[in-house]
Amino acid sequence: MISEIGIETTYNDYPTINFSAHQHGENPHIDDRVEYACSIPGSFTGAIGAYDLAGLAADEVCATSSTYTLSVNHLDAECDGGDHWVGQNLQGMESCTVNYIGHIGLFVVAGWTVRNYTIDDSNEAFDTSSITFEKYLTRV
Repeated sequence: MISEIGIETTYNDYPTINFSAHQHGENPHIDDRVEYACSIPGSFTGAIGAYDLAGLAADEVCATSSTYTLSVNHLDAECDGGDHWVGQNLQGMESCTVNYIGHIGLFVVAGWTVRNYTIDDSNEAFDTSSITFEKYLTRV
């Protein structure tokens, strides 16, 4: 049972994909899945580079890295002698973080809830900014 898929991008490498999953010996997960409609994965082409998932880069702002996570809250129930009986996926969510060189001018991503943003004015390096945004998913 896959409970999380994460995709990380950087300016100098191909995207990296990570999975979190588990299975049970007793009453394994077979067809107890719940499907969610997600929005971002179609924008991943597999090319080298940081993906600006927020679409906030501009002439003086460049994406340096990003992460995309599709996750569910997976619950398992045990019965009888403590064996796994059934599992269920709840609360599907997409979340993204994008890091930039330069200061992004907006802190809004249409259709998403912005959870955090930062602006760093540096005297010793490039000015940087970042934004983290998320949304709950609809069950299909």
